[in-house]
Amino acid sequence: TIIYLFFKQLHGEMCKCLSAIYCKILSLFPSLEAARPRSKSGIQALCSLHVALEKAKNVLQHCSECSKLYLV
Repeated sequence: TIIYLFFKQLHGEMCKCLSAIYCKILSLFPSLEAARPRSKSGIQALCSLHVALEKAKNVLQHCSECSKLYLV
């Protein structure tokens, strides 16, 4: 049970960190998108960031569902 509690706490801390990073980048994203980089590399970076934000959102959603399972 000690290992279970350790992983539960670790999981919670990782989700909190990811959530903080996600929220910070998400708040900056509209400004980045409004700047509309004209270079190919700028557009690719913006698209990569968008994909990464979607993946982070999915991970956080999964974390939320797992937290509910921990409570059961």
